[in-house]
Amino acid sequence: MNVMETTTEIPMGKAIATLVITNRLDEGKAEDGLIPIEQVRSVTLENV
Repeated sequence: MNVMETTTEIPMGKAIATLVITNRLDEGKAEDGLIPIEQVRSVTLENV
């Protein structure tokens, strides 16, 4: 893992979020009734 070195003495905050990445083609197919919503592929990334 790469770690960035600080270039200042002033402490900085840290933003952490949870992201949900969803396949838009699958979403469109589900909206059109071509596939069930359960088949829409997605992944959740925590603490990024």
